[in-house]
Amino acid sequence: MDEPFSALDMQNRHKLQEQLIGVWKRFENTIVFVTHDVDEAFALGDYLYVLDEGKVIASGTPEEMSHSNNSIVQAFLAERGNEL
Repeated sequence: MDEPFSALDMQNRHKLQEQLIGVWKRFENTIVFVTHDVDEAFALGDYLYVLDEGKVIASGTPEEMSHSNNSIVQAFLAERGNEL
């Protein structure tokens, strides 16, 4: 899924995120979800990958990513107002 909720208002975005979680729990399939929204990534992801210029520069669980030493990941999280 490539940024499927990016053009939606917050209310509809949250509803569809909840529905996606429900589908995932019901069928237990892997879902590859692309987003530029760090909050969305942390809310929906079990395991995250951060890409820079098409290359994976960091990966891990949301908890691991919150404590990443990677400067690009730190800048991205700081830019979004999240604590490291």
